[in-house]
Amino acid sequence: MDGDNAGFDQYLFAIQVDNDGMVYCAGAANINLLGSAPYDANGYLNSITGFDGTDATPRVAVVYRISASGNDLVDLTLFGPGTVSGLQSAVAYSLSLSANNVFIGGHTTIDLPMVGTPFDGTRNANDGFVAVFPKDLGSLIYSTYLGSDNNDVPGVTSIRAISDNSFIAG
Repeated sequence: MDGDNAGFDQYLFAIQVDNDGMVYCAGAANINLLGSAPYDANGYLNSITGFDGTDATPRVAVVYRISASGNDLVDLTLFGPGTVSGLQSAVAYSLSLSANNVFIGGHTTIDLPMVGTPFDGTRNANDGFVAVFPKDLGSLIYSTYLGSDNNDVPGVTSIRAISDNSFIAG
C-alpha cells in the first residue's frame, strides 16, 4: 500500500468477499494509514499515536474494505489503543462476515478498547481478542478478550460469524 515508505510493515492474514463482491481483509500495520493510502470514508479509528514506522512493532490490527473491482480502497480502520510504544502489538489473524457485520479475531499484548458487554474485559499478558464492526467499518460494535491468566499465543486464529450477534472462535 505504501511502496514509498521503506519502514512500512504491513501484514494481511485474512480475506473474505461478501455477496456484493466487496473484499474485506484483516491484519496489522505499523503506521497510520490515513494520508499514506487514499480511501473514500473514515473508519472507526484512523490515527494512533506512537508509530515510528521503522520497525515491525508497535503495530495494531487493521481491517480494509475494497471495491468489487479491486481499484478502490473504500474503507479501513485500525483497532488498537490511542497510543502505542515499544514492542506492543495487536494483530488480526481471522475475519468473518455476517449479513451486516465484520468479525475479526487475533492476538494482543496491549489493552484494546472494550465495547458492549465483553465476555472477558481484562487482558492478561498475551490474550486473544474478538472485535465486531459494521460493514462500513465506521464504529466498533463489540469487543472482548479471549484467554486465560497465562500467555494465550497465537490468540484467535479462526472465527465464524453465526449471525450479526454471535460467533464461534478458536
